[in-house]
This record gives sequence, C-alpha cells and structure tokens, in this order.
Amino acid sequence: MNQLDDSNFAGLIRRIESGSDDAAQQLIDRYGASLRRLARIRLHGNEIRRVVDSQDIYQSVMAVFFQRVRAGDLQLNSSDDLLRLIATMIRNRVTDKVRRLHAQRRDLRRNISMQQESIMVVDSDDSPSTMVSRKELMDRFRSLLSDEERVLLDERAQGYEWNEIAERHSATPDKLRKQLKRAMDKVTRILGTAG
Repeated sequence: MNQLDDSNFAGLIRRIESGSDDAAQQLIDRYGASLRRLARIRLHGNEIRRVVDSQDIYQSVMAVFFQRVRAGDLQLNSSDDLLRLIATMIRNRVTDKVRRLHAQRRDLRRNISMQQESIMVVDSDDSPSTMVSRKELMDRFRSLLSDEERVLLDERAQGYEWNEIAERHSATPDKLRKQLKRAMDKVTRILGTAG
C-alpha cells in the first residue's frame, strides 16, 4: 500500500473534515483495498460469514467512519492510526453481529435469510434521538440510490444470492455485485462528506 507521510495524511483528513469529495475518494483509492482486506480477514473462519458479507461490514464501517471524520470526532495523525481504527471498528462490528445472531438463537451453520436482519443496526441502549438519527441516515442513504440500486440492496438484504438476483435482472452476478458496490461507495462518500 502506498501510504502518505504523516503531514500529507493529516492534510487529507482535514480536507475530508471540510467536506472534500475528492479527498474522500483519494482515501478510498489509497487505502480501500487494505481496509476491505481487513474485513475479509476478520470474517475468515468466522461462523457469521454465512450470513454477513465482508463487503457489507466494510461499507457499514466506512459510512460510520466518514460520518465521524466529518463531525470532527476522530484524531488521526497517520495512516497507521487509520488502519488501527478501522481494524477496531471492523472487529467491533463483527463481534456485535455475532452477539446479536447468537442472542437470537440462530443456527449459524445454515445460510439463514437476511430478511429478518434489519439494515439498520439498533442498540437496545440507544436513546430515541439516536434511533431517529440512524433512521434519518438510512433514509438519506436509500434516497441517494437509484431505483435499480435500491432493488439490488433490498434483494441482498432479503437474503437472495447474487446468482438468484442475476437471473431476475438478466445480468451476471459480478456485474450486479460491482454495480451495487460502486453505488454504496458513492453514497458512503457523499454521506461522509455532506454537511
């Protein structure tokens, strides 16, 4: 990975804080592959990988990351700080997903439909205002997707495999997976840098 030196990295983070879409894209271009690899590694050998995709974990973590950077909640001085933070966020997200699935007494050895899983993660300790904020964020997220992208997202959330979705849309699984990934990355950047 071609890392930025500390001063350039800090400048990149400041530009993201100030709302630069270009800076957010630069961070994703430079570090996205390594960050996605962290999500894949964290799920490797984990029983939850049957019901949660590493790309889903990566995208949800990055949405929160950009929101927190934009809010000025993070103090990142180097790319090492970034990698440590994202690794921790991914670990926490995976742990939370495992805990929730075990709490619901689901058999993780089967491929269970994600239809029963909410797209929004709600913590029982959250205040009503936090839950409203999350709902507003999810509504905003969905509003930035095209109708076709929302259908793909919904079908994945309902537990359909990519080959099943591809048959419905007369397309290849890879094409649709990449289409949704690009859409999610775009919306994540927009939400991460919007004021």
